[in-house]
Amino acid sequence: MYVPAHFALTDAECVGILTRMGAGDLVTVHAGEDGTPEPDVTFLPWEYVPGPGAAASEEAGGGEVGGGLGCLVGHLARNNPQVRRPVIGPATVVVHGGDHYVSPVDLPSHDDGGRVVPTWDYVTVHVHGELTVHDDPAWILDSMRPLTARHEEDWAAGDPRGQASGAAPTWAVDDAPQDFVDRMLRAVVGVELRITRLVGKAKMSQNKTPADVAGEIAALEARGLTQLAAYKRDVSLPAAQRRHDLLADLRDRR
Repeated sequence: MYVPAHFALTDAECVGILTRMGAGDLVTVHAGEDGTPEPDVTFLPWEYVPGPGAAASEEAGGGEVGGGLGCLVGHLARNNPQVRRPVIGPATVVVHGGDHYVSPVDLPSHDDGGRVVPTWDYVTVHVHGELTVHDDPAWILDSMRPLTARHEEDWAAGDPRGQASGAAPTWAVDDAPQDFVDRMLRAVVGVELRITRLVGKAKMSQNKTPADVAGEIAALEARGLTQLAAYKRDVSLPAAQRRHDLLADLRDRR
């Protein structure tokens, strides 16, 4: 992925996005029917497991989980060809951290000569690593519990029933009958991406003027896109101000 320096995310910033992520695209390469390498992609939810020192799951038959940067754990349908064919080389998970259209009409510089164009701002992390497929039902069940619990908690946080009573209902894997769970486990496999490299990019108008970033924030808030507006207020606006001050200082030195 092309990442200009002013849009680059650190590993720590990438990990922060992974801990909050919902789902992402698993991208792998396999040999096609004629032997030519071809990509395969599946969109699925993931759970980030930190490393090093991630919890071992010897009881589940999986051994130690996670490498130096940790790992992503998910599940695929057993019949999915992506896990039935050998993977060529490393795999990648593409994580989407939010995106939005940028219209020139929201930028004050639009009224100052009109030298602006529309663009698309976004945050993304490309997670590279070695993919392992787990067929052991105990490993799969052990990895499903925290994944389900986290998303249930997030989903319940927005439940109006919880706002009224103080506790929204949630579901856990162990709530289902054991024979049903066992049948469901046979229909999937576990996938573990042991992370070897993180490439993160936040193209979020850090290279624009502070006034233009403020205009984007106002436009996002007006549309109810509060999380994107908060990111631009906390990250993009200070970065744009530092850039503005640096350029002003350089001009003064001439």
